[in-house]
Amino acid sequence: MTIHEGVEKIRLMLASENEEVQVETSEESAPVTQLSFETYDLKDGSKIDLSGLEIGAEAMLVDESGNASPAPDGEHELVDGTMVTTVGGKVEGIETPQAEMEPIEEVVEEIPMGDDKEDKFNKIDGTIENLKSENEALKAKIASIEGKFSQAINDLSDVVLGLASTPSASPIQAPKNSFSQVEKREDKIERFLNKVKNLK
Repeated sequence: MTIHEGVEKIRLMLASENEEVQVETSEESAPVTQLSFETYDLKDGSKIDLSGLEIGAEAMLVDESGNASPAPDGEHELVDGTMVTTVGGKVEGIETPQAEMEPIEEVVEEIPMGDDKEDKFNKIDGTIENLKSENEALKAKIASIEGKFSQAINDLSDVVLGLASTPSASPIQAPKNSFSQVEKREDKIERFLNKVKNLK
């Protein structure tokens, strides 16, 4: 990459600073996630491994020797009474036992609205207004700094381009050719013929 190309690349990069640039992230192969299973006891004494107690979770039935195989289609009742329905080795439904719940009486406490509440709200409103005005001032300051920074970068890139196009030293003088006085063949022949004519 030449100096000119490098400076132009920097200039383009800084020029697009204020535009929204969408960066496409290359999707590499998705990492394989390993499921963690929890073991639940069934009422019939066997065990079932579930990747989660939720619909769509993987379900594996575990035999006495500890070998796991996909749970057969059907309903499996856990020790706590929860019914888990599996189809194709996945949880299709979960029914939890309905416990009798005592009715809860709603207690509504009246909160007296006093002057101190209004004072607190007024203080909060004042604080919010102060923060808004500070935010606007900071935004204006940042915009000013960004403008100066962009101008400085443009000036700097112009200087660098000027330096890149200026030769680093004065050009080297061409060496003198000591053989520049060599006669051509035709000239030699003509000179020889002239000497022969003069001899007569």
